[in-house]
Amino acid sequence: MKVNKYSLFVDLVCALLITTLVQTILPFNINRIIGFGLFFISFFLLLDKKNKKHFKILFLSGISVLFSFFMTSNISINLSNSIYWLIAIWLIFISKDTLFQKKMLIAFKKEKKKIHATIIISDIILGISFLDPQSYKITYSERYFVGFTVHQHTLASAACLVMCLILVDLCTNNESRNKFSIKYFILIFLPIVTVLEASARIFIVPAIIIVAYMYVYKIEKVSLKLVVLPIAMIIMGVLFINSNIFERMINISTANSDAYTSGRTVFWLADIRAFMQSGIINKIFGHGFEYVQKINLKVTNMAIGAHNDYITLLLGVGILGCLIYILVLIREVKYIFKLKSFIKEVMLLFFWVIPSFINGFYGYQLLLYSYLFFKLVILKDSDYKKDYFNVNININNRM
Repeated sequence: MKVNKYSLFVDLVCALLITTLVQTILPFNINRIIGFGLFFISFFLLLDKKNKKHFKILFLSGISVLFSFFMTSNISINLSNSIYWLIAIWLIFISKDTLFQKKMLIAFKKEKKKIHATIIISDIILGISFLDPQSYKITYSERYFVGFTVHQHTLASAACLVMCLILVDLCTNNESRNKFSIKYFILIFLPIVTVLEASARIFIVPAIIIVAYMYVYKIEKVSLKLVVLPIAMIIMGVLFINSNIFERMINISTANSDAYTSGRTVFWLADIRAFMQSGIINKIFGHGFEYVQKINLKVTNMAIGAHNDYITLLLGVGILGCLIYILVLIREVKYIFKLKSFIKEVMLLFFWVIPSFINGFYGYQLLLYSYLFFKLVILKDSDYKKDYFNVNININNRM
């Protein structure tokens, strides 16, 4: 069967979003199957443009992951984290390529009905989950909205992806400048509330960026902007003050200094100390991705990650893996600064830079896909006179 891998990639991301939103009520973990599918699709997308740089990043990242399997004591954890990391590196690396951008934008157009259906289904699931008492969890006397997902951070990242899909839907609505309608206010309302109720502070950053972008660049009429702004500020203010995340911030403000980072500074120091005490081989190639959880278990009595991409990678895949990630991100930063729009540059940078340091970026795959889709929308809008949806290229590339 002939398959267009770009369209398949979009379809799998949409499928992953929906299955994540109902993950706890599904009879089995279908996310793992979809995740493997996205891994292989990302591999083929990387090789779609056959040049030395693409083969080099494939070889180096592959070598780094291979060594991590020799070092690890938990194959399952190392496998899942390796897949997350490789997908992130490969997709961020190729997202700079014009051919990839054009083919993805064409895939958006081709799959617009599925994207719109995904948004509607996601909003329905979020609406139902708000009404279900089982969607709320209490941990350490704090109340979290998790919906039908496994964790509030997972839910918040899913909400960010819904918001980005709304932007994509708006992007594919017209082939020139896109017109904003009231339906987009309705569609984006529940994802915004979800981020606030999930109490996942770091996801407020991409959520605010998406909403700000929609307001600044998608509402063209000044009169409409003037009407929308005060109404939106009042609604958002009321929602924020009555949200779980506001209550959590109040509690943190009256606690000790470690509470501002939710105790991260405590285990960050322990993780860095563990890296410095490692042997030369482990410093270069890491201990495997589960090692950071072992360190943090001793410090916090919880087998948690580092909540920081760079510390996670130093311990997981060593200096080699961390350096690969940093070099790919530096390449991304250089590309972003070519947009020659300060606001858009800041939006794209803050979208992933802050999460990567404070909570983690590549490990939250839905947040990664949110960034990728958000970036493609910005690129399309920044050069909208070019007819990306009808360029003379063969989009039916076969796998």
